[in-house]
This record gives sequence, C-alpha cells and structure tokens, in this order.
Amino acid sequence: MGARVTTPGVGVIHDVVMDECARLQELEGSNRPDDGSAVVTAGSAPGMHDLVAEHGAAIVLMHMRGEPRTMQTELGYRHVVAEVHSHLVDRAAAALAAGIPSQRVWLDPGIGFGKDDDGNLALLGALPDLASHGHPVLVGPSNKSFIGRLTGAPVDDRLPGTLGALIAILEVPRAVVRVHDPAAAAALGYTDVVAPPTFAVMIAMKASGVVVQDPELGLDYTRVVHGEQRFEYARPIVAGDELVVSVSIEAIRSMAGNDMVTTRGDVSTVAGEHVVTTTSLLVSRAPEAE
Repeated sequence: MGARVTTPGVGVIHDVVMDECARLQELEGSNRPDDGSAVVTAGSAPGMHDLVAEHGAAIVLMHMRGEPRTMQTELGYRHVVAEVHSHLVDRAAAALAAGIPSQRVWLDPGIGFGKDDDGNLALLGALPDLASHGHPVLVGPSNKSFIGRLTGAPVDDRLPGTLGALIAILEVPRAVVRVHDPAAAAALGYTDVVAPPTFAVMIAMKASGVVVQDPELGLDYTRVVHGEQRFEYARPIVAGDELVVSVSIEAIRSMAGNDMVTTRGDVSTVAGEHVVTTTSLLVSRAPEAE
C-alpha cells in the first residue's frame, strides 16, 4: 500500500510498506523514483533497500510497532527512547549496507505510532540524540491526538501545541517537519504552507549528487558523510513553488586522510527569483586501517 505526494519541481514522496508496491510505482512511468528526487517512506519489507539504492532515491525509516490497526495496543516499553533509537539505527545500518548513502537515510521516531503520551514527549525531547547518529531526521507531531489530550485543544486549534512539541527540533541540523496549517501560513502573508528551513537540502542534495559522483572528481561516494549544511534565504520556500538549482564546487581539500568537498547550490524559481543558497560540506572518510 502507498501514497504519492508531489511538489512541482521538488520531487516525489512514495509512502509505501511493501517493495512490491514500490516496484509498481516504479513501473508507472511518471512516478518512477529513479532520478534522485524521490523519497520512499517505507516499512522493512525485503528488497526495499535494494530498490531505493538501485534508483538513487532516499528512504525514511519510521518506527512503528505492529500495524496501524493494532499499534496503539502495543505501548509497553522498558525505555522507549533507547528501544526506538536502537531499532532505527539497526535499520539505518541495513540501508547503508545496501548502498544507500547516509545523507539519504532519514530517521523518523514515529510520533503517535504505537507510543503513549509520555513516550511521544520523551522521543520529541530526544530528537537531538537521534540526529547524533549522523542521519537527517523527519518528525510529524502536527495536530496529533496526544497534543489534544495534553492541552485540551480541538484538532483545528493545535498549532501552539504543535510548535511546543517541535522545540527540540531547533537543535537538529538536518530535519523535515510534517505540517498541516495552511491557514496559519496564509495569516502570515504566505501563499501556502511554508517549508521547514532545512527543506532546501532535499533540492540541493539531488543536484550536488550529480557533481560529487562525477568519476572525474575521484570521490569515493560509498564513504561520503554529510559534514555541514548552511542556508541563506531570500524568502521561504512554500508549497507550490517550482524550483531549479545550480550547483558549483566551492572548495576541495584533504585533512587527516579525509577528502572534503564544499558545494554551493543556488535555488531559484523557474521564473528566475532567487530563493535560497545552500552550502554543503561532504566528507569522504579515509579507509580504515586494516
């Protein structure tokens, strides 16, 4: 089963739980996740990692016990943060072993998926610890029922609770937040929902990948990790933007056997309006001594 969400000029998100479903989406033509712009949010079905690696997509690994119909009956954890993080780190290791680069492996603690209110709060507070494992983080507490239980707010009045739930995300260097508040965006003068500040990395990642994977550069991409990301915005990205990016290599240097490449991505609308400049430091780690 799965769903497909698109933002013009940005990419495709395939939300799937079975590799057979992803394979079907791959064969649909316009839905194919083979250009590096796709993100697959997936279960642990056999073959999923290989499929994502084959097409150069990214993958979101979300924690959930059981399935949606039964997940809220399995709430017993001895230490929810340790157990959820350990599960996600193990799955990330499997994704890396399949050939998916670390910056394309996103971790989602699954807020509201098989957790009680205390567990949700603990996981939100531990987002910086989850990010410390070296992968970008996705989190989606927006308007969820635990916010209603804790604040008493109805579903259409949970923006303050959602913002409070996201305080810890400020300490996470690479994150995407799922939101559901177009009315709040409109009240602030935007044409649609505003993307999180780090969303631009998804656009720049595709373009910079073409550069750093050029054989003439000689970079061993299997050893590449994401060292740093910076953003300089002219204006926020909003849903519906059609964007293009131009990438250049700003610097190449070596330190302690590690090769480091700094890339710059200038993101503009198709009409030529500058939106954001991204700067990325990619580190190709030195081979381990045998």
